[in-house]
Amino acid sequence: MKKIVIPILIFLLTLNSCKKDKEETPVFAGDINLEMLHYEFNPALQIQFQTDSLKKIKFGIDSIDIDQDNSFDILINQRIYLDWTDDFNRYYLSRNDFPFIGLELKNGFEVAIKIIRFPIGQGAFYSVAMVDTIPYQTKLNKISDWRNSEMPSVSYGGYYNNSIWLWGAPPASYWMFGSYGTWYRLSDKEMFIGIRKKYDTEYKVGWIKVKVYNYDKFEILSYAIEK
Repeated sequence: MKKIVIPILIFLLTLNSCKKDKEETPVFAGDINLEMLHYEFNPALQIQFQTDSLKKIKFGIDSIDIDQDNSFDILINQRIYLDWTDDFNRYYLSRNDFPFIGLELKNGFEVAIKIIRFPIGQGAFYSVAMVDTIPYQTKLNKISDWRNSEMPSVSYGGYYNNSIWLWGAPPASYWMFGSYGTWYRLSDKEMFIGIRKKYDTEYKVGWIKVKVYNYDKFEILSYAIEK
């Protein structure tokens, strides 16, 4: 009997070890391997703007098909005032014309987010979820905060028209001067957006590489996700 039980136990332990190793395979921002679907834009993807000279704004939208199944997974929305400055009087804006850059996520995709807390007086804070800035070589499958973009369009909490923001400047009293979001102050830097999608019972994790020149100019360089 012992001769039968011992080989079975060894087999089960080996099988469990293999499953554990597979689950713990790390995915790092900016890294690719044979187990990942990778695409590099050539030339880099830039938002093409339309200009409304009466409202003095420019706006644009583009999209990315992450898993290359002929269905757009991420829509990139951007709107900015032509004469925008940090001290722009935002109280003259409405909920339909304030500047922002946001991602509308489709087909089950999520992004890594960062919770930003804004003081609203009397010791209270308002929490806002925004797209996080991920440095190169960050272990993406260890990130715990992920979010889709399915929120009401009336929300100023880091969302607008089902887009989760990289940065935004709505006419809300709690939105403190200069605290427009995680990507607003970046200049001439390459950062990553963490992405993931659930397939059956597990998540496939990946990244989008972004070159940020300033608050209103950026390029999508490449992306990768687990197959």
